[in-house]
Amino acid sequence: MKAIQSFWILPGDKSAGSWISKRYEFISWSLSFILLKKNFGQVALNANREGAKMLTEVLGLSYDEVKTDLEEITGVIKKVWGLGKMYTYANQDEPFVHADGDVFWFNIPGEDFFRSEVIAQNIEMDEVAYKNIWLNSHKYAQDLPAYMHTPYSRLAMAANTGITGGTDYQTFKTFYNNALAFTETNSDLFAKQKEDFRFISIYLEQALLLAYLNAKNQKPAFLKKPVFRTNFEEVTDFNTLNPQTGTPDFIHLLATFKYRVEYCNLMEFWLYKTWPEQLEKIDQLCSDNPELRKNFHILLDPANEKKLPVAERIFTKPEDVRSHPYIRLSELLKTSVNNQNKDFISELINACNWPEKASDCYQFETSRQEVLSYLLQKTSQESLFSRLEKHRVFCVQPVEEIWSSSISINPGMCLKSTFNWFNDLVYNSECYWYKMTLSSDGLCFQEFLLTETECRVLDLLDKEMTVGTFLQLWCDSHQIQPDQKTVSTIHKVLKEFLALDLIILT
Repeated sequence: MKAIQSFWILPGDKSAGSWISKRYEFISWSLSFILLKKNFGQVALNANREGAKMLTEVLGLSYDEVKTDLEEITGVIKKVWGLGKMYTYANQDEPFVHADGDVFWFNIPGEDFFRSEVIAQNIEMDEVAYKNIWLNSHKYAQDLPAYMHTPYSRLAMAANTGITGGTDYQTFKTFYNNALAFTETNSDLFAKQKEDFRFISIYLEQALLLAYLNAKNQKPAFLKKPVFRTNFEEVTDFNTLNPQTGTPDFIHLLATFKYRVEYCNLMEFWLYKTWPEQLEKIDQLCSDNPELRKNFHILLDPANEKKLPVAERIFTKPEDVRSHPYIRLSELLKTSVNNQNKDFISELINACNWPEKASDCYQFETSRQEVLSYLLQKTSQESLFSRLEKHRVFCVQPVEEIWSSSISINPGMCLKSTFNWFNDLVYNSECYWYKMTLSSDGLCFQEFLLTETECRVLDLLDKEMTVGTFLQLWCDSHQIQPDQKTVSTIHKVLKEFLALDLIILT
C-alpha cells in the first residue's frame, strides 16, 4: 500500500509546529518518515513549496515522490488548515495510507488491516470540542450536510486521523468536496467567531468524516481501541515495547504531548536508535542556525500556566527559572521575591497569613533551583540515551525477571511538598511529589506534578528494596491481594519512573 504524508507551512514561518522547539519538529518528521520508509518501502509527500523545502532540502528526507499541489490551494488552507490533509486524501488514485508527521509507526499490522475500505487510528468518544462545534454549527452555520443532523453526529464521536486511508479512495474524494463546500459557505462565520469554531479543522477531518462514513453505512477499520475524553494513553505509550522488536508498535504524539520534554526526549532517543546520522545532521543544523533553537513556549507566569490544556505543567527556559526563582512564593505573598537574602524572605514568610504554606513553597522553589543546577551540569544526549537504553531493556523484561531487582528513589531528581503547587487537586497521599525534566540540549526545562498513584508509590519507597518487596508493601498498604492487575499496574508505574529517572534500578 502507498504511504503518503502532507505538509503545508507559510513562507518564512519560524514556528515549531506546536513542538517545544524547531529541533523537535525536525526530529519528529525524520523519525516519522524513516519508519514509514522501513515499513512501506515507498513514501510520497504532498506539500506546498515551503513545506517541501523544509522536509526535502533542509532535512534531506528522500521521499520517492514529491508534489507541491498544496501550493495551489493556499487560500483554502488558510481558512481551515485541515483541508490540506483532506485534499491530499482526495487526490489519491490507488489504495493509500496517510500518516501525520507526529506519528511513529514502528510495527505495522498484517495485510488484512490494509485491505479495509477505510482505515483510521481510533474512535474518539465524548470529546467536548466536537460537541461544541456541533452545537455552534447548528446554531450559526448554513447548509449543514444532512448527516450532521443525525443522532450519531450529535454523540461527538470522531475518527482520529493520525493515520487514515484505505482501498476505497473514491470515498475521500467525495468527502473532501463535502467538507470544502461546508467551509466555503461558512468561512466568514469561522473567521468572525474564532473561539466558537477554534477546532473546526479537527472537527471536519475527524468528526465530520466519521459522520459521513456512518451515513454511508461504511465502517472503518481502526488500528487502536476507542479513546474516551482524549485519554490517549495507548498511542503515547513509550513504555510498552514489542518483545520481538524491542520497540513500541505505534506512537502518535498529538496535541499537548508535543509540549512535554519527557516525550520529546524519548522521541529523540528512538531517532538515535533508528537513524543516528539524521540526528547528527539535525544537531548540526541547530548548531549552525541559532534561530532554530528559539521559539520555546515561555509560560512562567502561574496565571498563564492555568490556561494550558494540561494545567499541571509549566514550560520555560532554564535562564527564566533562574531569573524568577520564587515565582509562586511571590504570588502567595503578593510581593516580589527574587534573589533577596534568606533573612529577608524569612521575615516575609513569618509576617504573612499562611507561614506554614509559604515556608513549604519557599523550600519547594529553593529545591527546584538545586535540581535545575544539577540537571544543567549532568544532562546531555550521551547521558540521556544511556539512561533511556536501560529503560528500554527494563521495558521488555517480564515482571518475573525483575522481581529480585532493587529499586530506590533517585534523591537528586525528586521534590516533595506538603502542598500542591500546580492546581486545586487534593491527594490522599502523604505529600505531593514533583519531577524536573530538561531537554537533551539543556534549553528547555519543565516541572510537573506526579499523579496521585505515582505519589503513593514514592511515599512507600523510603529505602532501597526489591521490586517484590515493594509490591507486597503496596498490597499491604491498600489491603489487596497481589493479583495480575495490581502487578501490571506497578510494573507500568516503574517503567514510567525509570524513564523519568525518578528511581534507580540495581
